[in-house]
Amino acid sequence: MTYYTQIPQMTVPPAKEGPYEWRHGLFDCFGDCELCLLTYFFPCITYGRNKAKLTPDSGCASECLLWCCTSEFFGTWLIGSITRGEIRQERNIR
Repeated sequence: MTYYTQIPQMTVPPAKEGPYEWRHGLFDCFGDCELCLLTYFFPCITYGRNKAKLTPDSGCASECLLWCCTSEFFGTWLIGSITRGEIRQERNIR
């Protein structure tokens, strides 16, 4: 009687690439004029869109409202820096 044993296969997860660099530089704000003007006049919309891309279950309107409420108390720098940190972690950016 012959028995065959199966050799267990080891699976290796794909290597995670990165860390990546930011696609746009710090002073590259005029590369997209439409986005530049939108952010200058309505920064809450740009923040809301970025946050909605990061967390799909939240909508742009609720994040825009959060930006407007915190702007009354000069807290936009805080939620902006938190969101940038979340984007860096999610997208594996330096």
